Amino acid sequence: MTAHGRVFVASGHGGDDPGAIADGIVERDLNAAVAARLSTRLAAHGVDVVSDLDHGNPAFPAEAALAHEVGGVKYYIAIHHNHVASDAPRGAEAFGSPGPGIALATALQCAQVDSLRTLDPDLPDRGVKDGAETGAAKHLTRAPGDVVVVEPCFLSSPADRAIATDPRYADLLAEAWCRAIIDHGRVDGTWSTSFEPAGPSLPPVFSVILPTCDRPLFLAEAIDSILSQTLTGLEVIVIDDGLTHPVADFDDERVRVIRPGGGRGPAAARNSGIDAARGRYLAFLDDDDKWTPRRLDLAIKGLRRAPVAVCWTQHLGGPLGGRRRVLEGRLGDRLLEDTTPCLGATAVERSVAPRFEERWMAIEDVVWWWTLAKQASVSTVEEVGYLVRLHDGDRGRNANRVRVAENLQLLAEQRQFFSTHRRSAAHRWRRVSLLAREDGQYITSARAAIWHVALSRRIPGPIRRPLSRAVRHVRRTRQR
Repeated sequence: MTAHGRVFVASGHGGDDPGAIADGIVERDLNAAVAARLSTRLAAHGVDVVSDLDHGNPAFPAEAALAHEVGGVKYYIAIHHNHVASDAPRGAEAFGSPGPGIALATALQCAQVDSLRTLDPDLPDRGVKDGAETGAAKHLTRAPGDVVVVEPCFLSSPADRAIATDPRYADLLAEAWCRAIIDHGRVDGTWSTSFEPAGPSLPPVFSVILPTCDRPLFLAEAIDSILSQTLTGLEVIVIDDGLTHPVADFDDERVRVIRPGGGRGPAAARNSGIDAARGRYLAFLDDDDKWTPRRLDLAIKGLRRAPVAVCWTQHLGGPLGGRRRVLEGRLGDRLLEDTTPCLGATAVERSVAPRFEERWMAIEDVVWWWTLAKQASVSTVEEVGYLVRLHDGDRGRNANRVRVAENLQLLAEQRQFFSTHRRSAAHRWRRVSLLAREDGQYITSARAAIWHVALSRRIPGPIRRPLSRAVRHVRRTRQR
C-alpha cells in the first residue's frame, strides 16, 4: 500500500464536560472504541492507517495538525457521538468535504444506517450534508484529504443509548465502515483491495435478482460471475421459475433460492426477488448471461451520481451489443426514443425501484424502465460490465413472436402517448419490424417499417431489407 492511500482516523476527543457525557456514556470513550476497531480492521486489509489514538487522542485542532504531519492522507475520517437535548431529532448523519468527500460520506452514511438498523430498525437517517456552518466545519476545512465526519448515534434518547451500550455496537459499526472504505477506495482507484468479512454479519450492499427457467448449465456460470465480483457485500436471490429442472440449494450462504411456483413469468419472478431483497441496491442478471468481475464496482460509481446507474453491454466473447447509449439525468418519456438499457446493466436504489407488471412476458423490462425513468435520475458508467450470451437455446416466453405481439399491444394500449411522441413511436415500430422479420412475419414487418418511415421520415438499412422482402413475398403469393 502506498502513502497516497493512507487513511487517518480521528477518534474525536469529546472532553469530560456534561455535554459529552450522557447517563454514564462518555463520548470520548465511545469514539475511541469504534476508532480502535476500525483501525484494526483496515490494517488487516493492508491499508496504511493512522489513528490519533496512537498519539494521545489530542483535541482538535491538534488532531488535524497531526494528520498534516503524518502526510499522504487520502481519507480523513472523524468519529463523533454527540449528546444533544432529549427532545432533539434522533438519527445517524454524516458530513463530507465538498467534491470527493461527499461520495465517501455517502458510503459511510449508508454503511452506518444499514448496520445500526440491525440493532434498532427504527433508527432515523438524517442523511449527508456538506457541513457548512456546523460543528463539522472545523474538520472539513482544516483537515487533509477527502474529509468525512460521521455521527452514528446522538445519545439523545433511551433508544440511542440502547444502541450505544449494545455489546455488538462497536464491532458492527467498525466492520460496516471498513467495508465501505475498502469498497470506496477500490472504486475510487486508490487501491485494489477487496473487503474480507470477519465477525459481525453485515446486511448486503447489493441484492442481485436472478430469475431462472430450466437452464441449469447457464445458471451456474451466471452465479459464478456474481460471486467473483470485486465487491463482496452482496446476496444472490435465485428465483426458480422453471417447470422441469428444479434448482438445487447452494453451499454459499450468499445465495438463496426462492421457489414461488414455476411458470409465472419473468416479471413475477423478479417481483419475488424484490420482496426478498435486503440490500440497499438492486441489480439484475438473466440466467444465460454473465457479468465482468467489476460489474458492481461500476454500479457503485454510477450510484454516487444518481439513484439509477447503468453500464455498457457487450456480447459474451464477441463485439459490442448494440449502440452505446449514454443516459444522464431525469429522462421521463424520452427514454422510449431509443433502446432501453438491459436489466443486467442496471442497478437501482431499492427504495425507488418500481415493481414489474406481471401481465407482460417479453417487454416487462421496457415497461419497468419507462416507469422508473419518470421518477428517478439515471447515470451511465461508460465501461462494459454486462455480457450477453448469444445462443440458439429456448427463449420460451421471450421468443420473437411474443415480443412482436406485446410491442403491438403496447402501441395499441398507449395510442394516445405514441400519437404525441413521434420519436418514441418510430422507435417502437422499428423494433416491431426487426423482430417480425427475424420471426418470418414479413407482412407485419413491412407494415411496421412503413409506420417507422412515416414517423421518422427516413429509411435506415435494417428497415429497407424487410420492406424489400415483404414486397417479394407479396409478389410470389400473387403469382400462385
